[in-house]
Amino acid sequence: MEAASRKKVRGGGGDSNSSAGDKLSNLPDVLLHAILSCLKARQVVQTSVLSKRWRHLWRSVPCLDIDEREFLGTTELDSDEEFASLSGDAARNNREKFEEFTDSLLVHRNGSLLDTFQLRISGTLYERFDATRWIRRGLKCSPKVLRFYDHNKLIYGPMPNLNSSSGCLKKLHLEGVKLYDRFAEQITSLCFFLEVLELRSCCLSFLEMACPTLKNLVVDNCIIDFRDDTDIIDTDVNDELSITAPHLSHLHVVLDVYDWAFSVNSMPSLVEATIYLQYNHSLDMLYRQWQFLSNLFNAASLELSGLQELVMPNAEQVEFPTFTNLRSLLLDQYDMRDNFQLLLTFLQKSPNLEKLTVRYCKFSKGSSQTVNFGDIQCGKLKSTKIMYVSGDNSRELVNVLLDISENLPENTITLTKL
Repeated sequence: MEAASRKKVRGGGGDSNSSAGDKLSNLPDVLLHAILSCLKARQVVQTSVLSKRWRHLWRSVPCLDIDEREFLGTTELDSDEEFASLSGDAARNNREKFEEFTDSLLVHRNGSLLDTFQLRISGTLYERFDATRWIRRGLKCSPKVLRFYDHNKLIYGPMPNLNSSSGCLKKLHLEGVKLYDRFAEQITSLCFFLEVLELRSCCLSFLEMACPTLKNLVVDNCIIDFRDDTDIIDTDVNDELSITAPHLSHLHVVLDVYDWAFSVNSMPSLVEATIYLQYNHSLDMLYRQWQFLSNLFNAASLELSGLQELVMPNAEQVEFPTFTNLRSLLLDQYDMRDNFQLLLTFLQKSPNLEKLTVRYCKFSKGSSQTVNFGDIQCGKLKSTKIMYVSGDNSRELVNVLLDISENLPENTITLTKL
């Protein structure tokens, strides 16, 4: 009797587990698709063996994340050593499996639309050729989001062509590719609804790009290089990359600019900008730096980093605009040995500034004694935070702020040693 009772209990436990499994399988497709969209593509396909209910769900999952790292047995592809480890027969076999899997996956989808298409490759020559085909097939599903990562940092591979299906794109994220004039033309002529463009660790080789719908632009750790594949510079070409985006509201730029300049034309809708520009010390480049800053005049929040000590070579001939909307300003790694010229210009031209943060900046000893303060008009400034390290001579900035304290009646100065 007791044995029978124990057997009944065990059986009941088995039914409970089966019931729990059935509950998951009985969820509507939209919920199961949401779950599958959080997995990598290979994992998504592997769920087809769970039961008949799951057998074909992978064919219509709305988000595809195709990642070569699933086949190479590594989670990172960001160093020369990691690329070297991908050579040999075993790695070659794994790469072939990845290529066969991706081809089969994209061919056997049921034709349903995609919300997100993401492709991450290690960047061999053959894979770059295949990537063009894969992206073309992915775009046929009219995704709203396209992310493409090429992790070969040794040689930039060209960005595969966009096509007529790119018209549905709202977000485009690219990493590790080289972008030519053709790409810029396709952004203008094909991407009618693009709102977010993120370019990270890319080589920018186009002269100009226009995107009327763009609202958020990220250019992070990219290089500008107009040399062709023969490493020859066309001396007749303009030495400035220019982007036009009249509806841009958020801008994030991290660039080392030496031989070629970078600019974003008038941005009347700009709300927030984070800028790191490392220019060379030529007068021409520094003058362009000043022009670039002038185009940020509508921003409510500005973070500026890496500016040179000589920012405005010919101040009497150039009028700095009024930053009427500016509420928060951060100056990071700014060389204030220009007698605080840029800082004082902002204080003169930002009547509604409320918060000022100065971090890791350079000061010359005694420079505060030769400052021409001019007409300071930011009476609404409430907080100035100075973050410094030993030897920064940050006291010079404090002296400047104390000298103009009558114009800053609500300002509180806070010093923090880092």
